[in-house]
Amino acid sequence: MNIRYNLFNQIKLRIMAIFLVAIMIGLLFMNMWQFPKTVSASDEWQPNSLQTIRNRLPQTFNAATRHYTIQYGDTLNSIAEVLNVNANALVADNQLTNADVIYAGYALLITKDEGGYVPANQTTGTVIAQPMPVARLVNTFDGKQITPVKNK
Repeated sequence: MNIRYNLFNQIKLRIMAIFLVAIMIGLLFMNMWQFPKTVSASDEWQPNSLQTIRNRLPQTFNAATRHYTIQYGDTLNSIAEVLNVNANALVADNQLTNADVIYAGYALLITKDEGGYVPANQTTGTVIAQPMPVARLVNTFDGKQITPVKNK
């Protein structure tokens, strides 16, 4: 009887040890894969103000190489406005595939033409001032006359 009792206790201790090791391994993996944290309003991305970008220009813009180093919170439009360049020219000159996605730490080449910089607000003004296309009423489709549906 005593032998059975000792054997039962040994098996029970081994099962408990295996169980505890499994729990410890589980806790280790839980720490490795962080659970999603709640984001407070202060953690949300906020765009840098134009004044902030202007204040950082001595550190972020290299006049010799004509490169601007993007900072966290910068937007392409704000960079263009501060540097007085056309945002569409920045996209084209830097071969950006998506103007909405720029990465902090990357450098943008700031170019100019013979006449100097093209301010974005002047370009926008000329685009807005252009006449809008005129819509025409279509009354045929595939060569057949279209008649309006009458309400009953």
